[in-house]
Amino acid sequence: MENNKLIAEFMGWDKDNTSWYWLMLVVEKIESLGYEVQIRNTDCIIFQLLDTLKYKPIVDISSGSGKMDSTYKAVVEFIKLKQE
Repeated sequence: MENNKLIAEFMGWDKDNTSWYWLMLVVEKIESLGYEVQIRNTDCIIFQLLDTLKYKPIVDISSGSGKMDSTYKAVVEFIKLKQE
């Protein structure tokens, strides 16, 4: 529940939610900040784009129980890193 509040604050939302649609809005915001989000099987990796040919992994979650779980964990970790 605390992570849902963290995500809601990052997005500027009053309420928290746990739907896949809601999570994809967070992914789109992260990408709008200049990062790439890759979601495959049960992995989610968030890369910083250094230039057109180089990527630096910022978050790498490969322990999720599915796409939604790993994506959720990755965006929470990303937001926490950005708050530091």
